[in-house]
Amino acid sequence: MKRSCEKNFYLNIKRNVEELDIFRKNFTPYLEEVDVPEDIISQLELSIYEVLINIIKHNPPIAGSKNIEINCSVAANNFNCEIVYHGEEFDITKRKVPNIKKHFSMGKKNGLGIYIIDKVMDKIGYTFNNGKNRLQLNKRIK
Repeated sequence: MKRSCEKNFYLNIKRNVEELDIFRKNFTPYLEEVDVPEDIISQLELSIYEVLINIIKHNPPIAGSKNIEINCSVAANNFNCEIVYHGEEFDITKRKVPNIKKHFSMGKKNGLGIYIIDKVMDKIGYTFNNGKNRLQLNKRIK
């Protein structure tokens, strides 16, 4: 189904794990409302969740807002999302995607967020300016 008009999703959450429930309770209904297929909804929810949990657990704010802004849109069969947060520079596009077979053979159970995001998204962009990280995620919706 071709999506002819753009509908936006915006959420500003505090940097704590409890806030992830607020994200889930709002993000899934948004995707359903704009007719994203169920299998894609699961992929997008997991990918954005992985980004958020990694920011919360591994990138404390160093200046500015302690919140995380999530701004997404779906239009013309494209999902676009920008996640903005203050903290240490962390360019996901320069991180090596883990070898999944090697990862599990070593007995690791965590650390697959970058792998998941890389496999789900069609395009990943990143900028850092004045202590502010901006992660752009894009996925074509068929």
